[in-house]
Amino acid sequence: MAYSQDLRKQILKSVASGMTIRQASAFYGISTHTINQWKRNGIERKKRQFKPLKVNHEALLKDVENYPDAFQYERAKRLGVTASAICYALKQLKISVKKDEPTPKTRTRAAKSVPFKIAFLQKNGLSNGLY
Repeated sequence: MAYSQDLRKQILKSVASGMTIRQASAFYGISTHTINQWKRNGIERKKRQFKPLKVNHEALLKDVENYPDAFQYERAKRLGVTASAICYALKQLKISVKKDEPTPKTRTRAAKSVPFKIAFLQKNGLSNGLY
């Protein structure tokens, strides 16, 4: 649980004025460990520093327009970043690109499996004239 700066200052002021850490802990309902940490490290709350984004959003939008069916790893190679960076940037831009066509691997698997299915159906007399 995050405590406000004012409460932290007030607790440390009472400890400095003569109250023991155990008494302050019982009075304010905060663990002794937390009060000791504030005493040792100070009361400043550190703010999280975000790294700047590697992906230029304008360049990504142009890439999506120019190559709508590209995979994320292909976009990453063109823009010089990782595929996960492309994923995060697309989420921030609220772009969800769904593929209409199967991937090359599934295309070849499907193409290979169709003749085997036809042969199996014809062998067992189950073709029903569909193939």
